[in-house]
Amino acid sequence: MNPFLRQVNQSIPFQSLSSDHVGEAVQVTLAEADGVLKSILKADPLTVDTVLVPLDRLYHTVYRVFNPIYLMAETHPQEAIRSACREAIEAFSSWLNTLAINEDLYKVVKAYESTSEARLLTGVMKRYLDDTIMGFRRSGFDLTADDRDRLKSIRIDIDKLSLDFQKNIADSTSASLAIPIGEAEGLPADYVEARKQADGTLRVDLSYPSYVPFMKYCRSEPWREQLWRLYNQRAWPANLDLLDQLLIKRHELATVLGYRSYAAYATEDRMAKTPETVWKFEQDLTEKVRQKASADYQLLLEEKRSFTGQTDAVVHEWDSAFYSNRIKETRYSVNDQEVKHYFELNSVLDGLFRINGTILGLTFREVTTPAVWHETVRQFEVVDQKTNRPIGTFYLDLFPRENKYSHAAMFPLVSGISLGADYERPVAALVCNFPATTPSQPSLLLFSDVNTLFHEFGHLLHGMVTTSPLQAYAGTNVLLDFVETPSQFFENFLYDYPTVSSFARHYQTGDPFPSDLFNRILSARNLGSGLFAQSQLLYGTLDFTLHDGFIPGPEKTTTDVLKQLKSEQTHFPWKDGNYFHAAFGHLSGYAAGYYSYLWAKVYAQDIWSVFESAGASDPATGLKFRETILEPGGTRDPMELVETFLGRKPDTAAFLRDLGV
Repeated sequence: MNPFLRQVNQSIPFQSLSSDHVGEAVQVTLAEADGVLKSILKADPLTVDTVLVPLDRLYHTVYRVFNPIYLMAETHPQEAIRSACREAIEAFSSWLNTLAINEDLYKVVKAYESTSEARLLTGVMKRYLDDTIMGFRRSGFDLTADDRDRLKSIRIDIDKLSLDFQKNIADSTSASLAIPIGEAEGLPADYVEARKQADGTLRVDLSYPSYVPFMKYCRSEPWREQLWRLYNQRAWPANLDLLDQLLIKRHELATVLGYRSYAAYATEDRMAKTPETVWKFEQDLTEKVRQKASADYQLLLEEKRSFTGQTDAVVHEWDSAFYSNRIKETRYSVNDQEVKHYFELNSVLDGLFRINGTILGLTFREVTTPAVWHETVRQFEVVDQKTNRPIGTFYLDLFPRENKYSHAAMFPLVSGISLGADYERPVAALVCNFPATTPSQPSLLLFSDVNTLFHEFGHLLHGMVTTSPLQAYAGTNVLLDFVETPSQFFENFLYDYPTVSSFARHYQTGDPFPSDLFNRILSARNLGSGLFAQSQLLYGTLDFTLHDGFIPGPEKTTTDVLKQLKSEQTHFPWKDGNYFHAAFGHLSGYAAGYYSYLWAKVYAQDIWSVFESAGASDPATGLKFRETILEPGGTRDPMELVETFLGRKPDTAAFLRDLGV
């Protein structure tokens, strides 16, 4: 049996996957989708059940195979399978682009829109019809057939360029430095032991568990600089050319559709609605964090000058993590190596499960014989406590390996959808890169790692508890600038001592997390918060600048834009050879959308303020959050969801307080 071609609510037997299965799955799935499409085109009479419901199921038919193939392209250990999956992604993307400009389908939906039934629609079906019509317009149905064909070609080019862009990033993380052990002073013993080579050097690669601790602990500035330069030259120079082509193609797509820029096109169907709204948000926040960022930088400057004895020393980007960590250790008595002893991975997972058992009414059961793509991957079933029925399945792929997706993300595999008497339960995967277990110790997470896990688990829960009847609105299928709200909301539990102390135990002694250590962490929470916000604003501004009318060329390159914005908006001196944007993956998948992290955090912190008042583990507040924010997904406008939960209009007070400004 082909692992991808399974029945409703049947687990995918990933362990049986071969490269031959991939091409077969594409052919069978698209043939089935063509059959559904034909039935819609022949619909008579035109009703919700003959037009809108089958249309949503058509997309579900494709994505329940497309999404697992996409995951395998990013995570499978075999190159032959990853390569076959990348080819499959191109085939699926081409088919979907053709569907988007199918004139016969457009005519059927438009004809249905004119019926008396359609005019009386309310709720989710009214929303779906309106969004579908808007989607057709944004696909070019106000244009000539020739222009629609041109748009199809542009979209295919964009999909191919995006895929190549991401592949180059994934392939670049294995680059490394060989550093003499004697020159790696300050690095933790377990870090050194895990990377020690037979020739007396350390192999330090660019994966998250390798790069981040090195920049934080290595006392040698020359080696920090070398690793920083290598890290900021990932996927360079190849991706700079791909990025130029992507930007040109996206601008071409937008102008053919009648928009002044790709940013104008992208924001139209988001909460922001216009680029002007985004620019105002970014600029207002830039001013609000400026003073805090300046104070943060001055603190780093003082620390470096004191540490080095150089009164004219300047803080560079490769210094930031090192001196910030020194300040945290010397002024707040917070040692991350001490802290991580309380965050053994399995204990953190148990804590996450208990927290969400209490506030969301969920139980998490590990599958004892998982069907997975790598021996370290784990599989879990999510059960609703009230009904004792399974509502979803997820996988955890948490440790780095070569050619694996190098960051942290939640990959949706199957969206929840009503299929008549059945409901296909959601399936997702969390892909992270945490320190792996070694012979001498288990996987111990830095506090920042725990934060990442809570963040991504928030995305996962958004998908698991969905009640949307349509896959189009299930789970994280919400407006892009709202999607980061639940994920950032969940980060707040790490700053609630009763929550943390309920699961954080010393991995050797079993001692609970000390309250005085927690209080020191809380005191240091806003250390560097201004510089962090400034960096997030830089990424958002870079992304938006590149997509709001900018055309790359010899007179001004994407690197020129990065240099200009960093010089204007940050305190760190520009250094030539910085090609950060070549590996800025969000330029592929979040085009003109990076602003949404800070945008969504406004709502996340306002929602958290309700939990602060009621108690972080209050079941009634948790149930309200599940039913009001998570379960509806995109079936309702996000502002309506937030206002319903808060009982008022949202504001920025909690967000700014969280930033320390």
